[in-house]
Amino acid sequence: AATRSSKTARERAASAANKSVTQPTATNRLAALNQQLTKTLGKQALVPQVDGLTSGSSKLNMRYSGDAANYTIHYSVGQQAQPFNAAAVADETAYATVTKTTYATTNAAAQQVGYRDNKSTAGLPTVDLGHQITAHIDAGAGQRYIMWNEGRWSLTVHANMMHEDAGVALAKQAVATFEQVYLPAPQSVGAITFDAISSGSGPLDQVIQWQAGKVVYQVKAQEMATAIKMAASMQ
Repeated sequence: AATRSSKTARERAASAANKSVTQPTATNRLAALNQQLTKTLGKQALVPQVDGLTSGSSKLNMRYSGDAANYTIHYSVGQQAQPFNAAAVADETAYATVTKTTYATTNAAAQQVGYRDNKSTAGLPTVDLGHQITAHIDAGAGQRYIMWNEGRWSLTVHANMMHEDAGVALAKQAVATFEQVYLPAPQSVGAITFDAISSGSGPLDQVIQWQAGKVVYQVKAQEMATAIKMAASMQ
């Protein structure tokens, strides 16, 4: 598979730091919730600075569980804006979650990420995703997996025989999105899995996770673009 070097990823991450991320005028809603969240988890907590929504930002709600070492944050849009971590928010369907998990060792954390090197796809059929990216297709039991690597990230889009075109389309959309929204280069490894079948339909099947020492961060969302925007904005 064609890959982009980790140097390129670092350069993109650096340039991303200088880019402003557009957000609805209700950005102050997320900022206010983040302020309360970091009071609890500590100022060093890594959390998204954009909500990834195209609408409903003024009714963004947030709840969390855990502590500074291990936490899960749930993001939802309600009928109205609720206080931070309000009990009523637990009844809302999350459109995204952000999780931090701390492991005993760096190796243990790396194993949880599920990174796949491009050697595992050697010899498989290929597909051009544009932007000088070539992916490989692994098929079996009616399932289709479109796989490629960019820098320290491995990427997989799942589809099936009935939705194979949707899988390729989502993979191309992902590659195009990464030309505009830059994910940080993981300290070691990162893995992205998108699902063309359930995209936007409810399950949090669009997953981005990466290692930072003994820590693994994970962003899960209903929509691929939401997961990318939220992961790219974490600081």
